[in-house]
Amino acid sequence: MEILKLISENSLDIIIIINKNQEIIFANSKIKELYGIDIQLNITTLKDIVLQDTIQIFNNKTIEIQKNKHNSFKIEHIQKRTDETKFWAEIIVNKIIDNEQADFLITIKDITEHKLLEMSFRESEHFNKSIIDATPNCIKILDLDGNLQFINYGGVKILNIKNIFDIIGKSYVKFWNPEYHDIINKLIGEAKNNIKGEFVGKFNINNQNKWFNVSFAPLKNIDHIITDILVISTDITEIKESEEKLQALNKTKDKFFSIISHDLKNPFSAIMGFSELILKNIKTINPDKLEKYVRAIYQSSVSVHVLLENLLEWAIAQNENIKLTLKYININNIVLQIITLLQLQALAKNITIEYQENPELTGVADENMLRTILRNLISNAIKYSFESGKIIISAQRQIINQPEIVKFTVTDFGTGMSPEKAEQLFKFGSDTSTPGTNAEKGTGLGLILCKEFVTRHNGEIWVESQINKGSTFNFTIRC
Repeated sequence: MEILKLISENSLDIIIIINKNQEIIFANSKIKELYGIDIQLNITTLKDIVLQDTIQIFNNKTIEIQKNKHNSFKIEHIQKRTDETKFWAEIIVNKIIDNEQADFLITIKDITEHKLLEMSFRESEHFNKSIIDATPNCIKILDLDGNLQFINYGGVKILNIKNIFDIIGKSYVKFWNPEYHDIINKLIGEAKNNIKGEFVGKFNINNQNKWFNVSFAPLKNIDHIITDILVISTDITEIKESEEKLQALNKTKDKFFSIISHDLKNPFSAIMGFSELILKNIKTINPDKLEKYVRAIYQSSVSVHVLLENLLEWAIAQNENIKLTLKYININNIVLQIITLLQLQALAKNITIEYQENPELTGVADENMLRTILRNLISNAIKYSFESGKIIISAQRQIINQPEIVKFTVTDFGTGMSPEKAEQLFKFGSDTSTPGTNAEKGTGLGLILCKEFVTRHNGEIWVESQINKGSTFNFTIRC
């Protein structure tokens, strides 16, 4: 016992020995330091030192010891000093074997600072996890071989992952299309060498393409050794779409100014020039020259008129707030009206327009848009037809799916075009306009309008063409 006293007085912890009745046989002076209790002042049992709640836990644990389940146990519990202040205590209880008087050796240590640090760490860990899970970004951790080790809740939602265990441990690069494999492998390699990097890629989620900015950075342990790779993916689809819209708007602006500065100026120059010649030589000009000048003025006037109509309709079409004005119309009558409107233009080149009438052909469509489509396609057919040529127009109802569609075709036997040019025909900003067979000018804007208006009717437009054999323009509208 003397040796025990010597050891215990030099211990930083409370040391207590009790018998089976929890009577104190020995206690060192550290009790006064930790609990504020003087062991000399009528302190006889364990309950005189520790709280009643702790005694209850102690009793339950000692029952297990008596059943020979184990020889020791540990309790972490809040204790109270004599001044009513509280602290966290670690209480370790060991059964004393082969001792008739003593049953348990108890050590009590103040672990308040440790518990506060532990709680702070847990709160910090929970806080960080909450931030990671709440972030709209997709956060992933890869091992140094590029295999996925962790993905946050936000990433699971963004990528619509049904079972996280289907992707954990898998190669990250294989989640992407092959076109991105080289850049991803390069960035993983750079991250292993303490170099940050990023790329922008397109990822398919539920058959929808999403754009992501993906950054790679090394993760280090406390010894500053790179152990993992942090990958953060940010959805930038809206930004990319805005960029594409801005580019389209810039192309639109450039095309618009090109039309105004060139395509609108030239016909007016011709009108003014030939008008001036006629005016100056009105009394002496011979009939052949007069006819030539008047024909030039007429062609320029028609060109300007068509261009202004298309510019106006195109400007209106750019306003997304303008909706379709759908109404029940007689489609056959509209086709006939457009043919009549363009008859003089066709007669100037001695071109015949064939159309098999169908008085019963009706439907629901935007009448003005349909007129614009037909006017542009038939006018183009005249423009690219040879002298004394022929144009064939058809409009037929087709029942492929519900609702029904009407398919229109405008066929000419003129200059035609190459497959490469046909592919670019309906794309805004591409310079596809060429002079007609009588050097008629154009801008390509009419076909852009046709594409726009057909699309608004949930239809399709396409061309079939061969050089010097002619072209067939087809379009459908749901009506």
